[in-house]
Amino acid sequence: MLTVNPTIASLHLISGSPLFTLFLWILLVVSLCALAAGYRTTLFNCIAFITHWSMIRRNPLVTNAGDTLVHLCLFIFLFVPVSAQYSYDATFASSNSPSKKKEDSADEGSESHTPLF
Repeated sequence: MLTVNPTIASLHLISGSPLFTLFLWILLVVSLCALAAGYRTTLFNCIAFITHWSMIRRNPLVTNAGDTLVHLCLFIFLFVPVSAQYSYDATFASSNSPSKKKEDSADEGSESHTPLF
């Protein structure tokens, strides 16, 4: 028979209330939606990693390889610049950057060549 260690650390063990569990689920969904949109990716990736870890640690008997893969991807995303391209952060950071505006105004008369490598 499988037994589960009752001393597992998890945010879900702070309170057994259904409202607190709902709050953690909503926090996970909101953080994953913000991560998918590319809005404040570092912050919301950290929140998604912690809440997903808590969910896996709370009920390890219902997890599968997909949960492990998602958790591994969230861990890797903590160290990879996922907001560098095609994200909300990259779009508005590049348009509001003063150094970018200076480069654009200096290159108006000349054709710029960006190296591929």
